[in-house]
Amino acid sequence: MMKKLTIAAAWLAAAAVALSLFALPVRGAEERPKPRIADVNGVLNSEPTPAVSAPAATPSPTPTPAPAEGHSPAADPAPQYDGPKELVISNDFISAHVNVMPVDTGRFLARTVKGDPARDTDDSKILIYGGALPWTSFTTIRIDGKNYVFGGSTHRRAGRDALYGEPVDLPRTSGANAIVSRYRMEDVEVTQTLSIVSGPVSKLNDTIKISYDIRNLGASPRKVGVRAVIDTFLGSNDGSPFKVGESSVTSEAELTGADVPEYWIAFDSLEDPGVVARGTLRGPGLTTPDRVLFANWGKVADNLWTVHHTPGGSFQRENEDDMDSATALYWDETVVPPQGELQVATLFGIDYLDVIGDVLSIGANRHLGEWSTAKNQIRPYTLYAYVANSSNITLNDALITIDLPAGIEFAGRDSGVRRFAKLEPGEEATIGWVIRPKPGAGGEKELTISGSAREVDSVHLKIGVTLLSPPDVATEVVAPQRVSRAATREYGPYGPPFHVQLKCKNTGRSPLDGLKVELVLPEGLEFPRIQKAEQSYRRLDGLQEVVFSWRVSANGEKSGALPLKFNITSESAEDKTVTREVTVDPLPVAMGWTGAPAETYPGMFFTAELFVTDIEQIGEADMTVRFNADVLQAVMASQGTLFVENGQPLPWRDPVIDNKLGSITGIKGRRSSPLDIKEGSIVKIYFRAIGPGESGIDVEDMVLKDLSGGNIEYSLEKTVVKSREE
Repeated sequence: MMKKLTIAAAWLAAAAVALSLFALPVRGAEERPKPRIADVNGVLNSEPTPAVSAPAATPSPTPTPAPAEGHSPAADPAPQYDGPKELVISNDFISAHVNVMPVDTGRFLARTVKGDPARDTDDSKILIYGGALPWTSFTTIRIDGKNYVFGGSTHRRAGRDALYGEPVDLPRTSGANAIVSRYRMEDVEVTQTLSIVSGPVSKLNDTIKISYDIRNLGASPRKVGVRAVIDTFLGSNDGSPFKVGESSVTSEAELTGADVPEYWIAFDSLEDPGVVARGTLRGPGLTTPDRVLFANWGKVADNLWTVHHTPGGSFQRENEDDMDSATALYWDETVVPPQGELQVATLFGIDYLDVIGDVLSIGANRHLGEWSTAKNQIRPYTLYAYVANSSNITLNDALITIDLPAGIEFAGRDSGVRRFAKLEPGEEATIGWVIRPKPGAGGEKELTISGSAREVDSVHLKIGVTLLSPPDVATEVVAPQRVSRAATREYGPYGPPFHVQLKCKNTGRSPLDGLKVELVLPEGLEFPRIQKAEQSYRRLDGLQEVVFSWRVSANGEKSGALPLKFNITSESAEDKTVTREVTVDPLPVAMGWTGAPAETYPGMFFTAELFVTDIEQIGEADMTVRFNADVLQAVMASQGTLFVENGQPLPWRDPVIDNKLGSITGIKGRRSSPLDIKEGSIVKIYFRAIGPGESGIDVEDMVLKDLSGGNIEYSLEKTVVKSREE
């Protein structure tokens, strides 16, 4: 039965509400049906108040003494309050309203705007009860066994006996899609945020996210619990049943633990649903309640935490004629450590129900949303169909079937057929089929639910679902084509490490979980410091890209086309390997005199050895050495280690030393076998300083060949010796 007021009763109720804001109320007035659309000034409003800016803090009015028993509230007109009354956020689908009055501050309601674009009947409909001002939906914050109600105090039935905190941040809009309020209760600070978000199935911005962020600002742990009361009011039906799984909750019930559903829906009528609401309890970014209570609103309004409900009890308020259903979500008490935080969040918004049939009515969600087809993300989905006999005759041998398209299958053993021997007039039933996508399927799919009975022709309802294309990894390697010897050897023969990147893009629309990439380096390349060859990324959404980076050095052990190999694995797609070659140029032979001092004195001896590094093979060396005969004198020249094999010197012809001209000619060595190591010396010269001055040790007419007779490129570092006077 709708909660209606006669004109006289409405006038009295409105006046009573107005007086109750500024005077202690007569308790008997609270026992009447809760006035549904009376504002604080006693004016009946059927339209919502326009959005306003957040108000400045307004002191609560000073209560006046309660009127004597039987005194008419209309005899004492309540003081007028002309400040802002509510904040509103809205779009084409839904609106959320938060009370900014001095009383009931922070309480909220929700309405449709245009609601379901395909249905005109749900425009400007109530989802969470409230006329011009929200007050029946409220949230209890339980702290160490004491019950606080979030927001400003009330003189009404819903939370009248609660404790209240102090405002830290009065309700204010945050961007275009959120309203934020903050209150402090002892040393616990609670932030309430109502925001418009995309629906978990529709992906439209048709849902209100209700969240509480709780911070313990004190030095001691606190036990904190949260109870959120949502006073549902579907269109014009204040006692609408809740559809939970295959059950219709038409009386008091409590679900706990694993029995808490993923979601519930409610609608005012299956035959002609004017508005459909969805409460989502499980999912990404949400905190699943420990308990969900479906009860009449009076019980949850009168009891701030514990509600002694009766399973199977009526949604009718005690001692009243009105049906009044509500739900209470409980996040049971948990210890919040000092400076710790606790977050809870739930969703409430619009759902989309299509109905066919005037006699045998079948209703189901118009679209089942987007389903991942990644191999590790296949999950069962229960498709519910709501069946009703909308006629005044009995339907016999009713048959309800579902036809699945390619890419979707039953998750268990199910024929897809449900039979009812009889459906009496007005009888309703809920059917659930557990189905799932097949791995790798994709595209827009359509399921068909069919119904028939002996007395009626068949009816068919089409249901859509989007199967997201399976994930796959497209790669792009970013690395130098060629690596050459650097001008400086500060970082090694090839200079600083070069960067290697692997860009990975998920080309499917299903997410990619547990992406791992391992870079395997060949001989000749190495990681320059402690660095993980394997890198990972937790989840790569559809059509998104991530870049993995490494630093790599060429070490000179091998040159040529060296392959970089990337091993790519994930939980969601097939493994793959990608390779890319990097050409590493052979290092030119580097020569330099070792043992030659930068400074010496006349009469001092030293040995200068022409040392070669980074040489693969050598077959022949032929050269002349020149020096300043006024500064240095060559004493002897002998073969270097490159011309020694197995500890025995190879044939060597003594070069010609001319200390007048400052030259050593005929330095020549040969070998016919490969080197064991890639370095050694060509010649060792013993010098004596004979006078002051400077002398270079210069190599001229160098011929350097490999075992096959090919020329070997080389570089030679210049050497200068300075002889100082004694």
